Amino acid sequence: MALQHQNLLLVFLVFISGALGQTIKHELTSTCAVRGSTATLPCSFTPLKSFSRDGPEVPLKNIRVRWCKNHLMCQDSTSSVFDSNSTNNNPRYQYLGDLKGNCSLQIRDVEMGDDATFYFGVEADEVEGSVLNTTGVKLTVVEDKKMSVLGYSEEGFRSGRLGLLRCILSCSASQHNRVTWKKDGVILSQTWSNLLFNPLTVQHSGNYTCALRNDTETQSEPFVLQVEAAGIRRSTIYTVLFGLIAVINAILAAIFIRRKFCMKERLTENTERHLEGED
Repeated sequence: MALQHQNLLLVFLVFISGALGQTIKHELTSTCAVRGSTATLPCSFTPLKSFSRDGPEVPLKNIRVRWCKNHLMCQDSTSSVFDSNSTNNNPRYQYLGDLKGNCSLQIRDVEMGDDATFYFGVEADEVEGSVLNTTGVKLTVVEDKKMSVLGYSEEGFRSGRLGLLRCILSCSASQHNRVTWKKDGVILSQTWSNLLFNPLTVQHSGNYTCALRNDTETQSEPFVLQVEAAGIRRSTIYTVLFGLIAVINAILAAIFIRRKFCMKERLTENTERHLEGED
């Protein structure tokens, strides 16, 4: 038993040392998904093409990739959610990558049991080229199904500009590739989480909602998109109006001051004449 543990430790150290040449990178170390949705764990790796064995370079070839749940040692007999050598992978776990550099994993119909840390491992034809990922991706599964719509545009939503609406979970800004968009209650053909307007037009104005596909309980609150027509912007009009009002007020004030000054002069003249008459 002790010898078995020593061998396991040796294999682990060899796998970890392989990371010096072959590296794994996760765009996200943690993310979240709502139960029943689709989650994507972006992943990439840089293959080690060869290694030195007592002088000469020995070429390497990746022969197997695996994703494991809550198992750092994602190799040998460790249970996995995806194994490129297996024909019995759970169809909910779709490997979007290859053996050359892309290791992304997609999880469909997310379940509460998917609330876990997922680890990726790649095996080469020589153990020196194999590597385990010690970081992993923590996926948090939530029941809160309400989606949110966020809007982005340069210089406001104005006709002729680029506009974007994003459908996201309240706990994460990650994208979802199966959503239902509605404008004023009418379903749109777009099913991706990003709704792009290029360019924006006045006709794009309306109330937009989004929800996970086939799950109306996740529908977001309406996002009111008001697109300004091309030409003079509303803010510019307000600035001009306020400027005109300020000028008019200044003119009226000047007239009032002038009239008051004239009345004072007249009163002074009348007083002087009255005093001269008494003399």
